[in-house]
Amino acid sequence: MHDVVRDFAHWLTSKGENRFMVKDGLKEWPNVGERLGSCTYTAMALWNCSCLDHFPKTVEYPKLKTLFLNGEGSRQVLSTDFGEMKALQVLFLSDLIILDLDSLPDLERIWELESSCRATATLQNLKEVTIEGCHKLKVIFPPCLAPRLPSLESVELWNCPQLKQVFRPTEERDIIGNQIVLNLPSLRKLSVRNFPKLECFIVQSQQMEELVLDDVGNGCQLCRIGVPMLNQDCMVVGNHEEVFRVQGGLYSFSSIKVVELQNLYEVRIVWKDLGGVVTLDNLTTLCLCDCKRLRYVFTPSIARSLSRLVNLYIRTCEELEGIILGMDQVPSSSNVDTSLQPITFPNLTSIEVTFCNNLKSLLPLGSATSLQQLKRLEVESNMKLEQLFEAEEEIKFDKLERLGLADMPCLIDFCPKGYHFVFPGLSYMGVRRCPKMTASFFIDSKQIVHYKTEKETQGSTPNAIHDKNIYWVKGGHEILEE
Repeated sequence: MHDVVRDFAHWLTSKGENRFMVKDGLKEWPNVGERLGSCTYTAMALWNCSCLDHFPKTVEYPKLKTLFLNGEGSRQVLSTDFGEMKALQVLFLSDLIILDLDSLPDLERIWELESSCRATATLQNLKEVTIEGCHKLKVIFPPCLAPRLPSLESVELWNCPQLKQVFRPTEERDIIGNQIVLNLPSLRKLSVRNFPKLECFIVQSQQMEELVLDDVGNGCQLCRIGVPMLNQDCMVVGNHEEVFRVQGGLYSFSSIKVVELQNLYEVRIVWKDLGGVVTLDNLTTLCLCDCKRLRYVFTPSIARSLSRLVNLYIRTCEELEGIILGMDQVPSSSNVDTSLQPITFPNLTSIEVTFCNNLKSLLPLGSATSLQQLKRLEVESNMKLEQLFEAEEEIKFDKLERLGLADMPCLIDFCPKGYHFVFPGLSYMGVRRCPKMTASFFIDSKQIVHYKTEKETQGSTPNAIHDKNIYWVKGGHEILEE
């Protein structure tokens, strides 16, 4: 919200032939003089308005590019046709308990279009849509508009619990009878939060960079929507078992940078890449939370493409067995690369994995420099976790600054071969309630933390810490007794 206001203010002060209206606490619609000049406005911002139920039925602002509407009170009704705003690029609606679809018998959705316009209706310049707290809104884009949004770059939706359709599907079919899938060629960001009644929809976007889905469709039955065979990949948004449908296209989600999936109770697969064509070489941040049926995140071939991954956060994914699908679990009929090419994460900076009670190991690593940029490692409350990494050689943690391990009754070691690990950059360490760990930490004379098996450290290494809960900060350490 604050970013939107800031950007609006910057726009107002930019150069250009702009005419704008800004009103705060508007209690009645502007007077006749202002309305006569309305056709020249390029931006309007109406904050804390109590007169939106008197907003004009039709607004003909052909030059309007930016429209901000912020309602006040629990009975605000916006019954306006925005279809004549041909130049509209940004539409922001906030706190309009809004849009009462049952009170204007002709109003069904935000854009109300006559049947004669269905073939030609378009919002070709619309770039951003932001809607928040519209508790009665049910449909945003009708079938006649959804396929005609060539410039739409960003859709951000929050807390519209009655919304059923973002993009209402068209009844049109292709030449072989399949439903035509919505293609939004410019869409870069799709963020949908708190839409329990949302029905599934399928969308293609070759430019997608950020996808955020949080509590989407959980109040609906499991979506059995059929995804037609396509030449390009697509995304399924809703209560569905699969998020990214990979069908061998040239796109393969290579532009995506941020993926955040939360409270998606039916998701079992994020990327199902049996063709071995997905490359996520621009993905920087992955956050998975409360995806209770998710079994794994990446196939081995996808994992090898994660050269730019920086942040990995996984929390409360109760059925997660592995972050990377094991080689022995890859179907023999698939084209997934099962070679012994090492898996590395050269830019991974932060790992946080908590409350994943079916997970036994974090990551398989292929070389000493697999985690050369790692600065933060927090692993807690994973009841079955036995080891952190599967490694064929000693891994270097030269840049690790923060290490936290807690409440893991089955944790035995960092990796099965019991290497000697050195943490020269470590400034904080907390280890609590991991009773089965077979190795110990010790701090040398230079305040550098080491990790060795007890056989190597016992009786010969000063400052060794055995079977203790540890809270240590560089420059001094405290050992907390069990």
